Amino acid sequence: MKKYSEGTQPADATYFFDSTFRNTNPFSVDIPVSNYAVGIYKIYFRGIRDGSYGTIYGLRIKVLPYQSAVIKSVNMIRTTYKPSFDSQIDFDVTFSYWANKPFNFSYSFNSSNYTNTKTVSLTTDTETKSFSIALPNLNIGQHYIYLKTYTTTGKTSTSSISFNIVENSIPEILFSTSLTSSNPDIYYAGITNSITLSYSIRDTNGRLSFAYSMDNGAVTKLDNIYTIIDTNWHLKSNSISISSLSPSDDIVHSISFYLIDDTTQESTHQQYYFKYIYKPEIRFNGEIKTPLTFNVDKTINISLIYHDQRGSETFKFITSIYENSNFVSEEQSSSFNIDSASDISKSIPINISKLTYETQYTMKIKSRNSKYVESDEITSQFIIQLSSPIIEISTEPLSSYALNKDQSIYITGNIEDTNFGVVSLEYKYNNDNDFIQFNSINIVDIDESKFFSNYIPIKQSLSKGDHIITIRAIDSYNKFDLKVFSFKIILSKPEIVEFSVMRESNIYVNKVNTQIPINLSFVDYNGNVNLDIKYQFDNSEIITIQTIKIRNTSIINYKNDIPLPSLAEKDHTLFIFLEDSSGMTFLFRNYQFDFKYNQTEIQINQ
Repeated sequence: MKKYSEGTQPADATYFFDSTFRNTNPFSVDIPVSNYAVGIYKIYFRGIRDGSYGTIYGLRIKVLPYQSAVIKSVNMIRTTYKPSFDSQIDFDVTFSYWANKPFNFSYSFNSSNYTNTKTVSLTTDTETKSFSIALPNLNIGQHYIYLKTYTTTGKTSTSSISFNIVENSIPEILFSTSLTSSNPDIYYAGITNSITLSYSIRDTNGRLSFAYSMDNGAVTKLDNIYTIIDTNWHLKSNSISISSLSPSDDIVHSISFYLIDDTTQESTHQQYYFKYIYKPEIRFNGEIKTPLTFNVDKTINISLIYHDQRGSETFKFITSIYENSNFVSEEQSSSFNIDSASDISKSIPINISKLTYETQYTMKIKSRNSKYVESDEITSQFIIQLSSPIIEISTEPLSSYALNKDQSIYITGNIEDTNFGVVSLEYKYNNDNDFIQFNSINIVDIDESKFFSNYIPIKQSLSKGDHIITIRAIDSYNKFDLKVFSFKIILSKPEIVEFSVMRESNIYVNKVNTQIPINLSFVDYNGNVNLDIKYQFDNSEIITIQTIKIRNTSIINYKNDIPLPSLAEKDHTLFIFLEDSSGMTFLFRNYQFDFKYNQTEIQINQ
């Protein structure tokens, strides 16, 4: 073991472990440190295998001075004893020492011979122990118990306590308190009008009177209020009015009280110290804002009424926040000045930006003036709620879409979400159970409104009739906003995609040109229908050329010859009709032509 400041290489190493093993093998060793002075050291370890040295490891330790077992305080509940009644003296001693390290504790009466010794061990570094020791035969008067601790290193600590041996006939009063003139009790004007003192009394057979004086003033005597018929201790109490006192932050009052027996012998005089002051009052001035929204409400503005009869000084508000009785945070307001005893209205902001959402919080508010006098707490509960995304649709779905022809619904809009994070845009049709996502948008700012533009596929199974599409914006907290739109699926008309006449001239001669050759490309999105191809010359009868079975929505190329009847010699129009079995008709008028008759030719043979 080397001084910590002396480098890292061990000298004169001691072998403490020798074994043959595989893999990992635990070991332990006791290293003596009793010969080392106070200081910081390092213990070095190094393995040796087949003559080869391994890595050096160091362990830092500190040798501390061995302190004394300190007597921090001594408390004797009773300070008077009667030789005929009492056989034991009880007192408490608070020690400070290493836990689980025994030390000696000695005592003696009226001298420092320390003739009686006990062994003491503490479970914590500071602990109070109770002792009950035999009361020896002592004369009437004041006596002392001298106390001393000492350890094996010779460290000592001493203290002493005093008590009185009184005549058996003197009445006794036992009043347990830790209050002093510098640590008085507190009572509040307008709230407490009297003080109740509780104490134990003991005397030989007889009657006892109770006497007291306030602030060393006139003595008030309550004659013969107790009758004692044995030598036991009896718990009693008495109430003393303090309503005539003037409240003051600076005056410490005292009540001196004692017993008087029927032979006029008095017990020891007991002292009780207290202050009688004004207590500030606070209350809420109106309702607290609800609900509170996550990320939006960073503070709660609390309006309060403050009242202090002093009419001066300064004060501040102290706000504590709890979650299920567990302390979360505390916040103090700035100081406010007051110049009257009237109600004062103040508002304070309470920071809630670090609190979580959907949690029940309790807020406790109190005031404290410049005299460190606090009001009672007032409480309120609140929850910070998550908001829901807000979706606005600016380009709404159309009122109708053609079956099989229209493949998507186009929408545009804006999305906001004060919860922040990714918002999923989804849709569903009618009573579908599941939503389908069509976009996702990340929101990072409280005032952010993001634009979206999307095509939503139309579900192919939707039939002719009324339908509903539901647009949902849902965030990572499962909060959502819905927009619902109604639309119709309608049947579409057959469409001629392309039409041409397979003839260069549009002049037709009677009985010479007897047909109009047409070329059609058409589609019927209604699907699985019968389609009639019809034609009409001017206002004549509509005639069906052919009926075709449509099995899908593909484009069909079609060629046919329209028979040309004898027409008047003028311009004519050919109308082409497509009509399917669902009753949808498409009229296409695109071809005009001239119809002529041959000129009569006269040939003269010569």
